[in-house]
Amino acid sequence: AGHQRSQPAAVVSRMRLTVAVCTWNRAASLERTLSSIVMAEPPRSAFAMMAGVRLQMGRFREASDDIDGLVREADPSQLQPLQESQGLSYEVIARAWQSHALWCLGRPDTAFERASHALRLDRQLGQPFSQAIAATYLAVLQQLRADSTTFHAQAEEALDLATEFK
Repeated sequence: AGHQRSQPAAVVSRMRLTVAVCTWNRAASLERTLSSIVMAEPPRSAFAMMAGVRLQMGRFREASDDIDGLVREADPSQLQPLQESQGLSYEVIARAWQSHALWCLGRPDTAFERASHALRLDRQLGQPFSQAIAATYLAVLQQLRADSTTFHAQAEEALDLATEFK
């Protein structure tokens, strides 16, 4: 009887591991593809997507460095048309992602500063999609910081934005 009960749990565990490995393999494949098609002088927005892939692969330092480069060298003439056509700010998204990379690198105060900056920046830009993402990342970061009061308020804001602008 004990063996029969543990068998479904083992199958579920194997399924989870398979999904995780497949996701990591897909992210690694995406990184290789992005790297192979990037020109000598790629638009800086390409580094936002590359940083996101690296973040998902657990390559936190590289992801954070990519984001710093994106912000430092951003060309508004490249980013403005993307922001207007896609309704999102690459800097806001990148800073939100960077906050989680910094948390994983053991820099919680800097992580909080970057997540807060992302939300402040998007409140100025007024792009609901980016604002909902920034609010969500800040909420998760507050949960990691064990600040339940701020987490709940931030999660409510993220839910309100996502519901209002769905």
